[in-house]
Amino acid sequence: MSLSFGRKINYLPLLNSVLGGIIIGLFFFLLSQRVGIAILFGAVCLLVILMLYTLKIRDNLDQWQVDDRGIHYQDYSTTSKRIKAILLPGSSNEETVKFSDIKEFSIVTGKGMDLPKGIGPDGPIDVAFYVVDSTYQAFSSPYYLSLKLAKGEDVDLDLSANAQDVAAVNKVIKKIEEKTNLQVKLEKQRV
Repeated sequence: MSLSFGRKINYLPLLNSVLGGIIIGLFFFLLSQRVGIAILFGAVCLLVILMLYTLKIRDNLDQWQVDDRGIHYQDYSTTSKRIKAILLPGSSNEETVKFSDIKEFSIVTGKGMDLPKGIGPDGPIDVAFYVVDSTYQAFSSPYYLSLKLAKGEDVDLDLSANAQDVAAVNKVIKKIEEKTNLQVKLEKQRV
């Protein structure tokens, strides 16, 4: 059984960047009738659009999946990895987290969200029930699965792209709980 979340990066960011650079270059060529200025502004526009995509790549294109071997995700942790993913969408920055490496995991709600009292293993409402049945519909800010690994690393995997697929999110929570013998926690976003 394999469950996928988020969307994989494709050629659209690169195509948008190139088209934006060409359009701005043409505009400045028509305005100034100088090829050098047109190329300069077109290249600057291309770079600016690429940088905007690198800033937003984790919010829009954060694909990951869970199977019996572990959790596989695309590593966009550095700017160079993000630029490489945009320029070469077919290349892979895939990392794998084995279930045995997970020390703790939690569902983190977005900034400004309040957690109701009584949620969690000590309360009357189980975290999985709360997350699956009510959180997705009520929260407009992002939420994600946070993994704390034995090596001291933190891995954050976006869940908000699949907000409507409640059954899949519930299956992931249950699978990680079964494989790690850990209980999911519910936290506010770290600031």
